[in-house]
Amino acid sequence: SKATVSVLNWAQGGDKGLHMAAILAALLACAGAAGAGSAPRLGPDRVVMQTQYGEIELGFWPEVAPETSAHVLACFKKGLYDDNQVFRVDKGFVAQVNDARNGRVGKMNDQQRALADKTVPDEIFPTAPPHKRGVLSLGKWEAPHTGGHSFSMLLGDAPGLDNRYAVFGEVTKGLEVLSEFEKLETKKEGIFVMPKERISIYSTYHYTVPDSAAPVTGAPPQPKHSVWDAGAAPGGSLLQMGLTFACGVVLGYMARKSQKPTKLT
Repeated sequence: SKATVSVLNWAQGGDKGLHMAAILAALLACAGAAGAGSAPRLGPDRVVMQTQYGEIELGFWPEVAPETSAHVLACFKKGLYDDNQVFRVDKGFVAQVNDARNGRVGKMNDQQRALADKTVPDEIFPTAPPHKRGVLSLGKWEAPHTGGHSFSMLLGDAPGLDNRYAVFGEVTKGLEVLSEFEKLETKKEGIFVMPKERISIYSTYHYTVPDSAAPVTGAPPQPKHSVWDAGAAPGGSLLQMGLTFACGVVLGYMARKSQKPTKLT
């Protein structure tokens, strides 16, 4: 990284101990940066949407977007997406599940209505995974914190959505079903490209998979803000430790160099 190169260049020609400290900090910084770029960890929950074109299974990233993941999962568990539809299919871009208040055929009960009306805070961070094929992205209005339960399944890379919409999971099975969606005839309505025929979500179900690496129940996961935050991402604390150690060595070295020798009598 640029920071690593700067540390090494600054230490060139200096004291040997100082130089070694800079190298150690650079190695730790590299370890932290490599960890921060690792794939997000799936939680144990899976949900399945059954459509006339096949099933689509989704998994969640509770460490990336905990509130968003929990809300969408709760909506699935309460059957909010049953009788709903994939109302938008923009080839190479997104396939979007409709807001249940607009796309659902059946009447909602009180619990479903409460979930449908709920919004979640924006969990949009620079270190979040990019928008690429198979990623789940929460729909929202332009105003902050207006995300509800309508979400998109990415049909291709969409870097223009990064840092604007919260990503919270991925398609774990059924990418071939999304490909079938892209073959359908579409029409343009306003800003939306929509299939001419309804893509129905007939029913949904939830199950869990064994996952020893999943977060412990009762311990709320923390969102990834930055590799500078300890524990925010794999290796984040290593990065802090390395740079803190290097700063300590540098300051100690400078303090020793500035001390005037005491004259012995």
